[in-house]
Amino acid sequence: MNGKAKDAVLFIVLFLLVAVPAYFVLGFFAEPFSSMAAYSSRVMLNAAGISASITFENGLAHLRSSSPGFDAEIGDLCWGRVELAVLAGIIMASADRRMGMRIKGVLLGFAALLVFNPIRIAISLAAYSPQNPQASALLHDFLFRITLIVVLVTYYAVWYYWLSKRR
Repeated sequence: MNGKAKDAVLFIVLFLLVAVPAYFVLGFFAEPFSSMAAYSSRVMLNAAGISASITFENGLAHLRSSSPGFDAEIGDLCWGRVELAVLAGIIMASADRRMGMRIKGVLLGFAALLVFNPIRIAISLAAYSPQNPQASALLHDFLFRITLIVVLVTYYAVWYYWLSKRR
């Protein structure tokens, strides 16, 4: 195995050693992350003129609105459990960067995702239509995938090529 192949295998192994445990550890914080996402999404919805309330059921926040008529459970996928674990994994697996820069990258990335996810939630719910729930579900799924792929890849590229090189 050549040097580049070894680097690739090391990256994958390090990614899995960080991302998998991070995913499980983040599960212990589901309630506060769910609450934070719900409250910040409600602020954005209210700013957009959509009155929303928050209730809690089984430790999970629900955003509700009578008009346009939604009840959205803010579960793990909403508050960003997968995104946060993947972000921690890819940054910590970047063994060619100093540990301090990796830790700063994870923390900055977590902050960015915790700001971006409520925007995604608010957009999904603001566009909800009880007359066409399939289209609303499609928009929700599309925005989730965009977050997972484009936002993470973009953040990683910015961190890797610019932010992690500063001294």
